[in-house]
Amino acid sequence: MIEIKDHCVSAFQELTKSGPLAMEEQRGVTYKMWDATLHTDSIHRGANQISPATRNACFASFLCAEPR
Repeated sequence: MIEIKDHCVSAFQELTKSGPLAMEEQRGVTYKMWDATLHTDSIHRGANQISPATRNACFASFLCAEPR
């Protein structure tokens, strides 16, 4: 997880600036990463693979969540 932390943080910063629906800034949203399964080859753990996957997972969880 340490080796992909920078990629996940940059993807998170990018997605909070523009939301999934109307490109609005997200506020008051909490994301928790519980588990991650990484590919065994280090070439498949680069920014081009990790950032879009992180962004898509966060957008999907945002759209499926219920407001509280």
